Amino acid sequence: MIKDSTKEIATSLPAIRISETLSGDAIGTNMVMLGAAYQNGLIPLKSENILKAIELNGIGVEKNIYNFNLGRLFTVNPSHEIFNFLAKDIVKDLNSVEFFKDRLKRIEKYDQRVVEDFKKSKEIIDSILSQEVDSENINKDAIKRAL
Repeated sequence: MIKDSTKEIATSLPAIRISETLSGDAIGTNMVMLGAAYQNGLIPLKSENILKAIELNGIGVEKNIYNFNLGRLFTVNPSHEIFNFLAKDIVKDLNSVEFFKDRLKRIEKYDQRVVEDFKKSKEIIDSILSQEVDSENINKDAIKRAL
């Protein structure tokens, strides 16, 4: 059934990595996928209609159009030099503070309207975590007392 609906497209699309690496965040992943689907003839619209819808949305317009076009390009030429980074396995190990800062930076680039909500959510999480029991120090104290 999947082969029937996808016209036997055998393309593996690393959309998250493409979006994160080439546009700075994973938020555009769906647009990369939309571009690939469009290029494969799976979206029964004209590209100008899709681009107009992106413009009408008004959020992250340039980035969304860029990601849409990346998906289209990957579909027709996955070995294009812009995708050379895919040959390397890049993994970021971030602690929770670095992870928050990274995500905040990504959100700030994409849509300022959600930044305050994101910061408030982080404050709530920090408040909850500050009330958690410090098991590491409790364990150390217990070991010291036992010896």
